[in-house]
Amino acid sequence: MAITISEEELLGMRPELLAELQTYLREHRDKAASRNSESVQKSDLRKSNVLQIPEANLVLSDVGDTAQPHIGVLVEQDDRSYIARRWHLTEDVEKTVRLAIAHGYDRLWRFGHPQDDYFIGGAKERTGAPHIGFSRGHHERWLFVIGQEARPPNIKVITFHKSNEKQLTALFGLAKSDTENTITPENWIRENRGGRNLLTHPSDLEFILKRLDPSN
Repeated sequence: MAITISEEELLGMRPELLAELQTYLREHRDKAASRNSESVQKSDLRKSNVLQIPEANLVLSDVGDTAQPHIGVLVEQDDRSYIARRWHLTEDVEKTVRLAIAHGYDRLWRFGHPQDDYFIGGAKERTGAPHIGFSRGHHERWLFVIGQEARPPNIKVITFHKSNEKQLTALFGLAKSDTENTITPENWIRENRGGRNLLTHPSDLEFILKRLDPSN
C-alpha cells in the first residue's frame, strides 16, 4: 500500500524524525542506484557453462564480454558478484567448490576479500579477482583459495591461509623446500612471496578439510 506524505505533514514533523526519514531515503536511493549500476555493468557479460548450486545460493559460469571472449569464472552469491580471472569452470574447479561446500566452507567471498574494486560495478571488475576463496561466512577469514599460483585454468596447488601452519605441520610434518612447481602429495611449502601463505597439493584437499579444526 502506497503512502503519500504531504508537504504540510513534512513541515510539521519533529526534527529528529525528519532527519531519520531523510537518512533512510538517502540510503535507500543509494542502494537502488548501486543495484541499477551493477545491472547495467552485467548486461554485456556473456555467460556460458552455468552451474547452479542452490544449497549455497551460488551460481558459477564462464564469462566474457565483447572485448574479451573469456575473462574468467563469474561467481554470484548472496547479492554480490565478481569474476575470478583466467579461471574456467572445469571439472576440477567444480570438484573443488563442491568439496569445500560439503565441509562447510560454502561462502566464496568475504567483506574486503576480494577487494571491493573487483566486484561487479567496481573499477577492476573486468580485470577480475586473482582467486576464488572459501570460508564459513562472509565475515570470517578465508581458509583456502585457488589463486594465480595454481596456474589457472589448472589447479596445481591449493593455498591455505598462513594461520593454519600448526595444523599442516601436524598432518604432514615441517614444510618442504620444494617450489610450487614441484610440490608433491602429503607435503606443504610456504610461499616465498606475497602473503607467505601455505601451498599444498590438490590431492590432499579432502584429507586436510576432514581434519582441520574449524575453530582455528
